[in-house]
Amino acid sequence: MIGQGLVGVQNNADSSVLVTQRLGKQADTIVSELHGRYYESCYRKNRFIAAQQAVIATATIAGLATAITGAMVVANPVTSQVNMVMEKFGLGFVLAPAASLAYGLAVGISTTALSGTLTSITPRNAFIGGAAPVGQVYVSASVTLPVAATVSHVLGSASVTVLQNSMNFFDLEGSVILPPGGFMHFWTSAVMAASGHLASISWEEVPA
Repeated sequence: MIGQGLVGVQNNADSSVLVTQRLGKQADTIVSELHGRYYESCYRKNRFIAAQQAVIATATIAGLATAITGAMVVANPVTSQVNMVMEKFGLGFVLAPAASLAYGLAVGISTTALSGTLTSITPRNAFIGGAAPVGQVYVSASVTLPVAATVSHVLGSASVTVLQNSMNFFDLEGSVILPPGGFMHFWTSAVMAASGHLASISWEEVPA
């Protein structure tokens, strides 16, 4: 297929008249970020944010299991009609870990819903005032997963005295999609003491 366009600078006035697409000298399409990176998905009210408002008064588990304690769990309900495209994860250590550990994210999927003490926080539409999401975020003392998750991201490590990774805001860049029945949770390789951290998450919802 042959595409057509105009090579060079254009300065078109506002009107309903059709204009010619701009091309580079190698026939490359020229685009520009008129707004911020996530403007379109936020404006269309498809992007969502959630963060712990308080620490969880329960220690985390060491490694992976079906009983998740003291950690954020994000879930796309089994009956959902959307895919959750994961974007950002934020982490703040409130207390120094009692033991050296690695930390990150783990993912899983099942046709069976999560159970246990499902204490949810209220996610917000990134277009403030927009509709609530389909996805759920839990910061419960204990959440029971239908199956144990698998580690997907190792984000850093910490010890009693030092945080080995100075970053605490991670861009997943949409590289993980939770389809209906999918879930993601924060994990630590060793037990982290109760009330030890705060976390946040953001995602886009796209029709499945």
